[in-house]
Amino acid sequence: MTSHHQKHLFLLDADSIQSYIFNTNRLKTIIGASWLIDHINAASKGDTHRLIREADNELKKNKNKETVEFIYSAGGNTKLIFPSAESAQVFDQKIKKAYNRHGISVTTHIHPIKGDANDINRTITPAQKILAQKKYNKDRALNLPASPFFKLCELCGKEYAENIRKDGDDEIVICTVCDQKFSKAEERLRLFPDYEFFTNIEKMKTVKNMIAVVVMDGNNMSAKIRKLGTVDELKQFAQKTEDIIREAFDSCLTEVLPDESCADKKNRKFNTIRPLIIGGDDICLIIAAVYALDFAQHFIKKVETLSKHSPDLFGKKGITFSAGILFIKKNYPFNFAHGIAESLLRSAKRFSKEHGECSALDFHILLSSSGDDIEKTREREYKYDDHVLTQKPFHVGDMENRLEAAENLSTMLARNKVKYLRQALRRSREASMVEMLKLALRMGEKTRGDYIKFLNDYGWQKESDKLWHTGILDLVEITDIVGKKEKDNGTS
Repeated sequence: MTSHHQKHLFLLDADSIQSYIFNTNRLKTIIGASWLIDHINAASKGDTHRLIREADNELKKNKNKETVEFIYSAGGNTKLIFPSAESAQVFDQKIKKAYNRHGISVTTHIHPIKGDANDINRTITPAQKILAQKKYNKDRALNLPASPFFKLCELCGKEYAENIRKDGDDEIVICTVCDQKFSKAEERLRLFPDYEFFTNIEKMKTVKNMIAVVVMDGNNMSAKIRKLGTVDELKQFAQKTEDIIREAFDSCLTEVLPDESCADKKNRKFNTIRPLIIGGDDICLIIAAVYALDFAQHFIKKVETLSKHSPDLFGKKGITFSAGILFIKKNYPFNFAHGIAESLLRSAKRFSKEHGECSALDFHILLSSSGDDIEKTREREYKYDDHVLTQKPFHVGDMENRLEAAENLSTMLARNKVKYLRQALRRSREASMVEMLKLALRMGEKTRGDYIKFLNDYGWQKESDKLWHTGILDLVEITDIVGKKEKDNGTS
């Protein structure tokens, strides 16, 4: 078989997706940027699927009996099989232009398939290594507008402004790329076309103006993919993963946000949650702080349960997830918040890897303007001598127990006493235990017993790093966010 008629694998990977989406603090622009990538990459009416149909029509005109074989396209990645190198190259040029029109750079690679095309992993593994190398070696041209006669975009600050947009009471001057993003903010999500989510942060329903930026990602998904042997298995894996994530997310919208459910499921409006990214196994959302921990653990457990029904695709453990959750005031810059949330996700993923790829979760409450990643923050604010004032990250399976323990703590102690625990824990280990035990003196017998058990379960414990850790401050932080259930109905 000549190379002209040999089947070829086409790979595409969008460059710096996070930077493209979060290069501005304006929520509408972030929402629109995410929608554009998903639409081009995965929507049936988007550019990828449109160009596949065009390629198929061109092959038919040339009396070619074979068509483009679709494997996967979502999350900024595309995998296709073309009947020839020529047809792959034509598609390559067209899809690059489609992305480039919206200011999105992509890296592509076309790789010849040797032997049985259905035995795809023999081709994908070396092809992906080459794609990664091409992406790493790519020239990164710096665009430095310097003319004093033109105004820079007020959102990204990188391109010259060409358009004027109204956003509430604000009038902003923006570049063409940011204008394209901004114009798509009101579009419905591909996975949830019947649901309406807010686009104005000021209209978000919160408690004490606190929100959470939640980022979640599947653990070691590439290893699961490498175990698949055929094109059909890859297709099933991709489609099943998306179906599971959609079902789990939809389930959480109903179970965790009951106040926003309604009889007419096709016209639901949500004022406490806004998905920003749902592509592949990458999830990013903002949600009212009181629901964040519950939503994340419900979602992850639901994904695990659903994926265990397909052990041939996902293994006996199913799909496990890691999550990073940053709690902030809703006027804190989103792009900075997302960066810190990503560092929390990395922390959770390290914990997951060290504990057999379990589902893991890490969170932090940001009360200052600091934009440091979580490692620096914990070193500065949670550690003194050989004492560490946190047990985070957590196994997701343990999160429900901690939520219950936090609720019990707020029942056993008055609010001012719970706050006092912060101060007590800053003392030496022995002195802090004395201060915490003093709080039990005026308790009834049953409450005192529950409180002593609480101190034994979450008090100072020497861990594998030979440092003394306590989980009490973690629970105090949870009470700050979640509070008692009856207080969760207050909004601002």
